[in-house]
Amino acid sequence: MGGNRWRRALPPAAALAVTLLAWQAACVLFRIDPWLLPDPWRLVRYMADEASLLWWHLEYTLGLALRGMLLGSAAGVLCAVLFHALPAVRAPCRRSSSCPRTCRSSRSVRC
Repeated sequence: MGGNRWRRALPPAAALAVTLLAWQAACVLFRIDPWLLPDPWRLVRYMADEASLLWWHLEYTLGLALRGMLLGSAAGVLCAVLFHALPAVRAPCRRSSSCPRTCRSSRSVRC
C-alpha cells in the first residue's frame, strides 16, 4: 500500500525536477541576466539569506488575509440577520414570481 503512494507521487516529482533542471540549464547555457530570469539555485540562496524578511512578510500577509476573512464573514452574518429580522426585506419575496416555488407554496416556510 505504501509503494502505491510513492508510485503516484513519482511522476509529478519527476516533472518538477526536470522543469527545474531545464530552467537552470537554460539560464546557464543562454547566459540569461539574473535580473531578467534568475536561476532556481540563485532563488534558493536568496530565500535562505533573507529568511527572516520572508517570514515577516508571510506573517503580515496571512494576518491581512485572516482579518479580511473574518470581516467578510461578520458582514455576511450581519446581512443574514438583518434580512431575516426585517419584514420589509422579506415581504417582496412573497409577492414576487422570482421567489423559489418552495418559498411561495409551502406554508411551513416563511420568506
